Amino acid sequence: MKIAIVSLGRSHLINLAHLLDLREDVEVTFYTMMPKSRCRKFGYNGKVVSLLFPIGVSQMVVDRLPKVDPYKKSALRFRLRKTFDKLVAIRLRKCDVLIGLNGCAVETSKKAKKMGAIVICDQGSSHILKQNAVHYSYSDIPISEEGTQFMLDHYKAVDYFMTPTEYVKYSDIENGLDSVKLLYNPYGVNLDVFRPTAKPVDKPFDVIMVGSWWKHKACDMLAEACLEKLKVRLLHVGSVVDCQLPTSGLFTHIGFVDESDLPTYYAQAKVFAMPSLDEGYGLVLLQAAACGLPLVGSSRTGTPDTGVLLGNAKECITIQEPLSINAIAEAIQLGLDIANAMPEGLRTPYGECIQNISWEAYGNRWYEILKQITK
Repeated sequence: MKIAIVSLGRSHLINLAHLLDLREDVEVTFYTMMPKSRCRKFGYNGKVVSLLFPIGVSQMVVDRLPKVDPYKKSALRFRLRKTFDKLVAIRLRKCDVLIGLNGCAVETSKKAKKMGAIVICDQGSSHILKQNAVHYSYSDIPISEEGTQFMLDHYKAVDYFMTPTEYVKYSDIENGLDSVKLLYNPYGVNLDVFRPTAKPVDKPFDVIMVGSWWKHKACDMLAEACLEKLKVRLLHVGSVVDCQLPTSGLFTHIGFVDESDLPTYYAQAKVFAMPSLDEGYGLVLLQAAACGLPLVGSSRTGTPDTGVLLGNAKECITIQEPLSINAIAEAIQLGLDIANAMPEGLRTPYGECIQNISWEAYGNRWYEILKQITK
């Protein structure tokens, strides 16, 4: 089975490429803007078609532009994404299945279908119209109509959609996609990097949130729930987008850190929280779970799906809808009660079920799905 995988940069699809390429009956080609050496760093040793020049270098320049509004940067990245798609379509070779990350494989999907391939849009986020609706619920900054149409064009060009959560599936059905075309496979995590951590005892943070600090992730609500309502210590690790950082002495901000350093921060906290307004699947949820933390998240983050994978664990707490500061605070308090009741030593509340969220389990599920749709 020849599989072509298209992803601008590092995403969960580099893990999929690696896992599928290990199988004797699968041949993978990975199309990306990353250099081949970076693909090797992340464990993928198969075929790489790299568009580092001109796309990868241009992306790095955009990312480093000083004092540029994040929404303007997003518009520039969209231009690069369209160019990347056109170049991949030119370079694409015959395959049995094309898997393209949503929004970066429109022309590529069309060409693959002409060559007889089954084409799958891998949805790393909810339906674009759902994303837009959520955006306008808290912001009046215009969204690119061209960018929206490009995503809708991708939807039209494929045979199937791989969704990582029930929330993403529902957003697709809600916006008119055929449920028969919707596949389902939650993500995984590297259990060699993210391992059980000891219950923190030396002035731990009560709550940790990892990811961009912005309104889309309801960070303003999280801050008020933790710092004003519960009066607990909150640690944030990640970049800052459009949400002001709190000035409270209970709040600590750490900027972007390398993924391999994240376990150090998970080890310092009791509970992980992600009350996002909209999400594809928060990979950080899986990282925190692998490190032994109780999870608190909205129904839009993958928290319910993670709970199922982990044996309907009581440590996976979904915030009650409608999302509010009070609902977030209640869920976090429940998580803290569970965390405080854990025995001393390594935190392993999920037992053997933790293997269900490994990348290996994710790859196995993908392989079985591919066998079914290519019969």
